[in-house]
Amino acid sequence: MVQGLGSSVTYVAAVTLLAERFKDKKERTKAFAVAFGGYAVGMLGGYSMGSVLYQLLGRLAPFLLQGGLKCFDAGLRLLVVCPTAEGTDDDNKSFTLSRFLNIIRDPYIIHALGLAFVTEFAYSPILAMAPPWLLQRGAQEWQIGVLFLVSGVAQLIMQEVVKRLSSIVDNWILAASGLLLSVTAYISYPWTRSVWEALAPNCILCAGFAFVMTVVSPIVTNLVELRHNSEIAQVLGLSSAMLSLGFAVGTSGTGALMAATTFEWGCYMVAFVCIIFACLCLIMVFHPVPANCTEEKSADEAYERCPSDEE
Repeated sequence: MVQGLGSSVTYVAAVTLLAERFKDKKERTKAFAVAFGGYAVGMLGGYSMGSVLYQLLGRLAPFLLQGGLKCFDAGLRLLVVCPTAEGTDDDNKSFTLSRFLNIIRDPYIIHALGLAFVTEFAYSPILAMAPPWLLQRGAQEWQIGVLFLVSGVAQLIMQEVVKRLSSIVDNWILAASGLLLSVTAYISYPWTRSVWEALAPNCILCAGFAFVMTVVSPIVTNLVELRHNSEIAQVLGLSSAMLSLGFAVGTSGTGALMAATTFEWGCYMVAFVCIIFACLCLIMVFHPVPANCTEEKSADEAYERCPSDEE
């Protein structure tokens, strides 16, 4: 619980810093792609390093190393995120209940938060259910480790691809493409009969996850800047919560579904959910998001009319 709390707090702070630093939509997506590329590198190194340290030095070694890395990382963060003499816009950064309620009632924000939920929901079942399913088919532990290692490399490569595509392709199209890749992986996975046959679907799934994970935060921040006067931290906190909820539901919910039916039907149900949200993302491509017709100002100012209203 403490680890999850610390990860959530630092995640929200980090993506908020990126969103505030890079104002341009295309540059923001590239920045998130680089950040989540580093996340993928950490996952690759962490899985391998943790297993090696556990086998060679005992069960305490991975935790001691991680504790040292956390302290080192905290020092670097304090050096990077240092106080400045510049003032801040208290009007935009202050928390009010009315602003928060306006955010969670916005249908476009709800759609984007649903996308964040589906992102983890479509990724987590394979992490939890594929290893025991492959072990039943004669796979060995080291083969499953190689499977996820190669899949992590595919995810890292796709982060770079998304960074380059973000300047020419709409983020909603990238999100729909990632979900359709997940659909392809989940439909193909039940037909595999060995760990090596599962390599291609697993790489496709990780590639699709990289597509959606990279663009979901820029989508959320762009929407909240357009419609809610740059309430970035609040909506990114909601997005992080939906990612965690999607991971929890994806692992436990689909696990119960697969236990009640079969692994194959569980995969098909996840693919069906991904198809629905891919269609919703494609609808957003052809449906421009309107800006709010009023923008909240300070207490001593009136509401500002939209140009369309003045016309």
